Amino acid sequence: FIEGYPYLIKNITLEEYVNQTINNFNTRLSIIDVDHFSLDGNEAYKIVAGVNMTNPAAAFVYSTNGTKLYAI
Repeated sequence: FIEGYPYLIKNITLEEYVNQTINNFNTRLSIIDVDHFSLDGNEAYKIVAGVNMTNPAAAFVYSTNGTKLYAI
């Protein structure tokens, strides 16, 4: 279970959450890059998105610690 941002998310992995987020972004933004990495020993993903494929507008980082989901 992942709890937290923005509500309790049950029976979903961080990877599945990130994939759903990417699908939601694709309706409004272009996904420029997705990076899977370790953040202080915890699994994390960074999504870079923009209005087109060459102009990044924002970076989103998602990570978990136990059952908590953190979004930066």
